[in-house]
Amino acid sequence: MHPRSIALLTGLGLSALLLVGCAAPVGTAQPETSPAEPVEAGEPVEVVEALLNDEMTTEQNGRVSWTTTWRACFEQYGGNTTRFEAQAVTTEGSGTSLRELDGQCLELDIASGVNDAAAGMLGRDIQLAEASTLAYRVRAVLDDGTVTPWTEPVRVGATKPSG
Repeated sequence: MHPRSIALLTGLGLSALLLVGCAAPVGTAQPETSPAEPVEAGEPVEVVEALLNDEMTTEQNGRVSWTTTWRACFEQYGGNTTRFEAQAVTTEGSGTSLRELDGQCLELDIASGVNDAAAGMLGRDIQLAEASTLAYRVRAVLDDGTVTPWTEPVRVGATKPSG
């Protein structure tokens, strides 16, 4: 037999042994599982208020530090809401992690800077535009363990007066 043929057959034999050795015995295969999705009930919660809040602090030498915070608040769902959950949404789709809200509101610092006071909030508009590429969808988790359907994605920076 040619030496290359022996090497090829030996290699194939070792590969087959490795594959057989890695196979699980019959009847012991683990079923594929996915995390259980909670049962949906009712209607999506509504945004009751969304606003931008600017805070400015005077620093030394005529400079200011500033921050713009976006806050979106959602309605209580019939008084039986345990908590609210938010999930980031981008143009590529929904994220996989959930963020539990403190209370009924989602609050994010979306723009900040330190600059000369005369310049105001330099770069704020650019940072707000960049933040608007992100959105969040929100749902309520109810006392009985069910959840409301997700809201439509709410763009970061979008505003809605209360009332």
